Amino acid sequence: MDQKTDLARTDIDAVETQEWLEALQSVLERDGPERAHFLLDRMVEVSRRAGALLPFDPTTEYINGRAVTVQASFRAYPDAQSAFRDYVDFIGQNPRYREALAHGANAGQYARHLERAGYATDPNYANKIMAILSGDGFDGLADEGAGVSN
Repeated sequence: MDQKTDLARTDIDAVETQEWLEALQSVLERDGPERAHFLLDRMVEVSRRAGALLPFDPTTEYINGRAVTVQASFRAYPDAQSAFRDYVDFIGQNPRYREALAHGANAGQYARHLERAGYATDPNYANKIMAILSGDGFDGLADEGAGVSN
C-alpha cells in the first residue's frame, strides 16, 4: 500500500488536508521557509496546549558531562501567568533550592545556586542565563546586585 492510499484511509477530511497543504505551499513560495517554520511552530504550540499528542520535540540534556539528545516531558500551561506561578511554587517548595532563594537579590548568584542544586543539567546554565540577562530589554538584571525581590 502506498503512502497516498494509507493517508486517504486515515484522513477524515481529505479536502481540508489538501487546503492546509496548499496554504503551506503558498507560504513557502511567497514568504519562504522561515515564515512557514514560524507558523508551524505556533500551530504545534496551540495544539499542545489543547492536549494534542504530537511528534517529540528533542531537548539536550547533559548526562555525565556529555550532551545527549532526549525526549523529555515538559509541562504545558495555558498562559504565562500559570507557568510563572508553577515555577515559583516549584522553586519555593523544594528545599534543594533554598540557597538559590537566599540569593534572589542577585540574578547571577541565584542562577549559579540553581545550577549547583541541579535545576538544569547544562553545566553552563548560569552563564547562559546571565548572557540572556545582559541582552537588550533586561534593564541591568545581569548587573551585580540586580535580581528579584521576594
